[in-house]
Amino acid sequence: RALQPHFHRIAKAYLIGQDAALLADALEGKTAYITCDSMQAAVEQAAQDAAGDTSEHGEIAVLLSPACASFDQYPNFEMRGDDFRACVLALDGVQQQTKVA
Repeated sequence: RALQPHFHRIAKAYLIGQDAALLADALEGKTAYITCDSMQAAVEQAAQDAAGDTSEHGEIAVLLSPACASFDQYPNFEMRGDDFRACVLALDGVQQQTKVA
């Protein structure tokens, strides 16, 4: 319920893990979503969707925004983040950049 005021900011949610069905129920009728089998599948689908976006949103961002624990897939949040990074870097045309502040 706390997230409902922000649903309009979500173009599409890519759900993974054992709680994907619970999240799908919460999102039903409020924003677009798809359930994916893995982080890799979710990242690849999100990248495809972002590349094909012809709306006037400007630059598209794909965020990893965990809504719950993912111990069914990862032993800790660091490994989940590392997997997200690895999946993004595995996409064609993506290079890791380091910015120095």
